[in-house]
Amino acid sequence: QWTRVYQRTDLEATLYKGGRVFPLADGGYLVFGVGSGFIPNRPGVFLAFRTDAWGNILWRKEYTTDATVNDFCDVIETSDGGYAAYFHSYLPDLLLNYGTIVKLDTLADTTWIQRIPTSLIGTNPKAIVETADGGFTLCSSERDSTSAGRGVDRTVISHVDSIGTLIWSRIYDAGSEFISPHDMIRMHNGNYAVVGMDVDSMGPPYSLYASLAIYDSLGHRIQNFRFSGNADGNRGEFHEIMQTADNGLLIAGGSLTPIDSLFLVKLDAQYDLQWEK
Repeated sequence: QWTRVYQRTDLEATLYKGGRVFPLADGGYLVFGVGSGFIPNRPGVFLAFRTDAWGNILWRKEYTTDATVNDFCDVIETSDGGYAAYFHSYLPDLLLNYGTIVKLDTLADTTWIQRIPTSLIGTNPKAIVETADGGFTLCSSERDSTSAGRGVDRTVISHVDSIGTLIWSRIYDAGSEFISPHDMIRMHNGNYAVVGMDVDSMGPPYSLYASLAIYDSLGHRIQNFRFSGNADGNRGEFHEIMQTADNGLLIAGGSLTPIDSLFLVKLDAQYDLQWEK
């Protein structure tokens, strides 16, 4: 029906990392992303813009976090009609890295901003989900440089309250099998499902597998599952996950061997394989 290309002059910034698009009741859209402005060497900024039903920009907003936004992660719609964003930010003067959470109201105006040191919640944000207590559970990854980890990311699950104060955080170190996360959901039973890839550190280098890990409501790991994703059982990884009406899981992934390919996996409520395509 239509296509819109947003130039630097449209946004007063270069949108170099697109994030999430939310349809609105009037047919318009709210778009989040990370951009940089006209000033040379200006830090990356988290921004939003509102369009009408035809994609014409009505307004844009920029959110000051006093830090460079390096790695855009996720934005979700919250139960109060607002939004919550989670991304990585960096304070160059202090050489400090943070996981940053920004809570917005229904008009996308800032309610609060909370920065948490990445030493506590991980360097690379992956997903944020809202919980029944009004808080948020975060999934991040942290680079494991040990010989066991072989430089592959490890999973960090954290929980913050309704104003972004850190309540708990759990880091899962490398073992014979561990997951490097890409996505997380909160399931109907209150547990969390995280998908990504895992590494068999006891096997040959680059023994990577599509994997699923289940965590309870307090972030304790319950189960790990490994899936081949292709005929030779290697080099697969999961990227996105959703829960289905039958309490099962639908997971999208990709594999690198024998050729680049995409695949879907459907699991039942007991995490047993129903089909794969």
